[in-house]
Amino acid sequence: MINLELKALLGISKIDLKKDLKQILNEILTIVGSKMGAHSGSIMLINKETGELKMVATFGLPDDYIERVYSKGVPITTSPSGVALKTGRYYMVPNIFEEPRTKPWMDLARELGFSSQLFMPMKRSGGVIGLLNIYMANPHEFTESEIAFVTIAASQAAAVIENARLYARILTKNVELEREITERKRVEEALCESEEFSSSLLSNSPNPIIVVNPDTSVRYVNPALKKLTGFSSAEVIGRKAPYPWWTKEMLEKTRRELNEAMRKGAIRHEVLFQKKSGERFWVEITSVPVKKDGGLKYYLSDWIDITERKRAEKEIRKLSSAVEQSIDGIAVGDLELNLTYVNDAFARMHGYSPEEMVGMNVVDLHTEEQMDECRRSINQIKTQGSWMGEIRHIRKGGTHFPTYMYVTLLKGDDGKPTGMLAVVRDITEHKQAEDALFKKGVELEYQITERKQAEAALERTERKCREIAEFLPELISVLPILWRSELS
Repeated sequence: MINLELKALLGISKIDLKKDLKQILNEILTIVGSKMGAHSGSIMLINKETGELKMVATFGLPDDYIERVYSKGVPITTSPSGVALKTGRYYMVPNIFEEPRTKPWMDLARELGFSSQLFMPMKRSGGVIGLLNIYMANPHEFTESEIAFVTIAASQAAAVIENARLYARILTKNVELEREITERKRVEEALCESEEFSSSLLSNSPNPIIVVNPDTSVRYVNPALKKLTGFSSAEVIGRKAPYPWWTKEMLEKTRRELNEAMRKGAIRHEVLFQKKSGERFWVEITSVPVKKDGGLKYYLSDWIDITERKRAEKEIRKLSSAVEQSIDGIAVGDLELNLTYVNDAFARMHGYSPEEMVGMNVVDLHTEEQMDECRRSINQIKTQGSWMGEIRHIRKGGTHFPTYMYVTLLKGDDGKPTGMLAVVRDITEHKQAEDALFKKGVELEYQITERKQAEAALERTERKCREIAEFLPELISVLPILWRSELS
């Protein structure tokens, strides 16, 4: 057994790094899966720029498996893989059909015929770069020796993957350098062909182009720059930095970036400029030095107007901030009613963190007695597009609370439903206020009744008193006669 394990690990270390990364990942899975007698397996890698965990390769599974996993609309990080990624430790699922975190994918596991999983972090330089996952056909309690083997295999795989990436980067860098050298020579030739820079390469470019001398004086601007900024070539040719399109508040920053570009060579950055009319606009600038005989001859900058993109990014940030800071709970779910996003308010009112709630099913937030009501409202959403009304929810601790909900059907560009959006407000205080008002109303009604009864009793007493008062004079006049009669 030990020899087989060593052979498998040796096989991983000998994988040809010149191969495509997907081929390398498939070979790793085949070696580990075969040694484990696994039904299948997968590899997930972390995107270094976004931090997103993405399934990129499989073993023993159909070609559309990855697509079907993501079609559920549930973030992978809410599954056991998310726990392994967060903790940096393996996560074992002896029985998929008894594991709450695998609920959205149980039907897929049942269809494809695997029942247990082991999620093993692949670590490199102290950090997790991805996961090596093994799936077994039957419910399976992974042994210590199996876990130890997969741990070592994952570490070996991480080294191979990082080395393959490094090799690919070196190849890419070589290609980029060759392309840059070729492009630079082409630009230099185009510029040197005409001292007036009238070549079609520059003058017909849809993007604004500016050429500056080493002392920052403007040597050439193409028609597209005038069209964007409003400044003619006559207004800027020969002018040194600062240029008229620089804004006051970004003057020093822009100057530093220009100096950095002229010092370092090729550079790309985004900057806010202003037109002749005073209107502000954003551009992405790519600057490259143009050299001749080893010395800097000109500096060429190509602009791309990204104002609309910046505006869209700002609106997205505003919308995202509004959703996150909303006092109302906001949640998004797929058509199977699995939650794919919740904001802090929604999670807080239910007693969970947002991470805990993603992947939960909406039915988990309601009691069995409410199922008929839930089904009716869901049917209305799917047929009519929306639903609103009061319904009770369940907190993490099991307590109930009243809410007022508005739910609408989400649709894609093709008009087909893609999920549901819910806005939820906890109306506990509102209901308590209603109850308090009702109780106060009952008390007031009782007090009014008592007052009316007291007034009626007082009225009866006053009437008796009036009757006595009316009878008293007659009684007084009769008393002397009665007294004489008694004495005689």
